[in-house]
Amino acid sequence: MPRTRVSYRYRNFTKNGVITCNGIKCICCSKTFSATNFELHAGGVSSGGPLANIYLRDGRSLLKCLVEAMETCNLGMQLEESDDHNSDSDVICSACHHSGLLVKCHNCPSSFHPSCVGLKKSLKRYWCPFCCCRVCGSGVYKANSNYLCDKAAVVCCGQCEGRFHIGCITEDCQDLAFCLAKPWFCNSQCCEVERMLGSLIGKKILISTSAEGLTWSILKYSRCAQDPSANLQPGLMAEQHAKLCLAAEVINECFMPLTEPRTNSDVISDLIFNRESNLSRINFKGFYTIILEKEDEVVAVAAFRVRGDKIAELPFVCTRLKYRRQGMCRHLMTEIEKLLWVLKVERIILPSTKEQLPTWMCISIG
Repeated sequence: MPRTRVSYRYRNFTKNGVITCNGIKCICCSKTFSATNFELHAGGVSSGGPLANIYLRDGRSLLKCLVEAMETCNLGMQLEESDDHNSDSDVICSACHHSGLLVKCHNCPSSFHPSCVGLKKSLKRYWCPFCCCRVCGSGVYKANSNYLCDKAAVVCCGQCEGRFHIGCITEDCQDLAFCLAKPWFCNSQCCEVERMLGSLIGKKILISTSAEGLTWSILKYSRCAQDPSANLQPGLMAEQHAKLCLAAEVINECFMPLTEPRTNSDVISDLIFNRESNLSRINFKGFYTIILEKEDEVVAVAAFRVRGDKIAELPFVCTRLKYRRQGMCRHLMTEIEKLLWVLKVERIILPSTKEQLPTWMCISIG
């Protein structure tokens, strides 16, 4: 909405401005401010945040506009997901992403080269690693059985997404009731990871070692009431949604376009907005976005997903062009490493090109 006239109104404090690409330009002094600084410039500080008190000429607040945009985007995502043919077997290997002679999982759409999963020959019935029980290693289970009487049923951990036969994790029928918990976690570590990350969603944390007033925060797209961020008010969820859109834009600025042929969708948007799929290699459930901000401007972004206490996936880390060579990526990576250390995660998986390996091996990331 560039060049749109807006006004800040809170109690006796008022100030008029114009929306620009860089923020809100004050009419009285011609200086450009972020929404937060425009509120401070007007002299008011409200508990509802600046967006709730900055109004368009038609009477809608900027926060109301964000809520409307979020609702429209959510509807579009629901329609898009209905067209995803998740039941068809994949035509490329989920391990190496190349085609060829593939063995298909008996339970999900995933396909693999026999050599990529340690098979000497193709099998008529094969269960991929994603579908096997983490305890016994078997992929045989009953999908629609009664949990309270059938130990061949499977439960899935709400954090690491590992599958477990009920019979493999319970000793007697009295223990089966705990498997009905929603969400269910396979151990206390997964429960703690989910609790801690959920408690950080939407909170701005100041980086004390930075002189630029940098802050970082964790975001996660919320689709259902079970998500921790779903407990937020619609206005706060709309602000998070807007920041997730900005994060996706930043990543798209720094990486070549990535389109998934199976769904013909943008991989970065799918990941940021947690698009789910029965096909494991394009199932982005559980991803969090961490952003680094300077005066309300997103300057660096990373996307990560924690898999229990063993590994954390970090497929995207990037810094906006005008903030590069200023240590922003180093600040972001330092905070990510601190967070994962508290969560007791052992390793980080970070894909990189051969040319970029020296950069990641260097202590000071620019």
